[in-house]
Amino acid sequence: VLDPAGTTVAVGGDSGTVRFFTVPALEPRSELHVPGPVLGIAYSPDGARIAITGARCLAVRDVRDGALVCWGETRGQ
Repeated sequence: VLDPAGTTVAVGGDSGTVRFFTVPALEPRSELHVPGPVLGIAYSPDGARIAITGARCLAVRDVRDGALVCWGETRGQ
């Protein structure tokens, strides 16, 4: 997912890791983690926060320092 400024792309995977890369060079910048696979990623309109949905959680984090802004766990079926 490309951030609103068009300078960073966030990529999530089965490991629960979201990796950030610069654009267009695709150089690694940082990582964030959630338990279980990453199912979705969305930036806030101003690009300051990122929402990450996992198989068992929803996390909202500050993009600058990775600080947790909001956390929720989902129930298994």
